[in-house]
Amino acid sequence: MLRILARLIGVLAALCAAGAFALGLGDINVKSKLNQRFYATIPVLGAAPTQLDGLTVRLGSIEQFNRAGIERADYLTTLKFEVEAVPGGGRVVITSDALAHEPFLNFIVEASSPDGKLLREYTVLLDPAALPAVAGPAPAPVAAPAAAAAPAAA
Repeated sequence: MLRILARLIGVLAALCAAGAFALGLGDINVKSKLNQRFYATIPVLGAAPTQLDGLTVRLGSIEQFNRAGIERADYLTTLKFEVEAVPGGGRVVITSDALAHEPFLNFIVEASSPDGKLLREYTVLLDPAALPAVAGPAPAPVAAPAAAAAPAAA
C-alpha cells in the first residue's frame, strides 16, 4: 500500500511540475517590410490574465545567442518588447525605432514569469516594400507586320 501511495504522489508531483510553466510563445507575425521600422507580434499561448501581469519578454542575452550559435546583430539591440492583454489571451509586440536594413533577422526571445523562463528562436525574412508606380508615358504600341496578300485566283 505504501508503494502505491508513493507512486501516486510521484505522478501527481510530475503533473504539477509539467503545468508550472504552461505559457508558450506562438509563431511570429511580421507586419513590417525591409527598410521600415520593425513591427511584429507573437501570441502568448496558455496565459491567464494574472500570468500576463508577471510576464516579461526581452531579447536573449549574448550568452544565450552564443550557446545557440547565432550571431547577435547590432540591430537586434534596438528591438523593444511589450506584453499586451488581448481578447483570448495575450501577445508580445516587438517594435524598433530604427529601420531594418537587413532582409534576414535571427534572434532569441526570452520570456520570464514567476513560474519559470522560456527561450524561443525566431527567424524573420523581411520582404522589400512595394515599389511605387512610376508615372511616365505609356510605351508606344508596336504595329504587327502586315500579312502577305494571298495571290488572286485566275
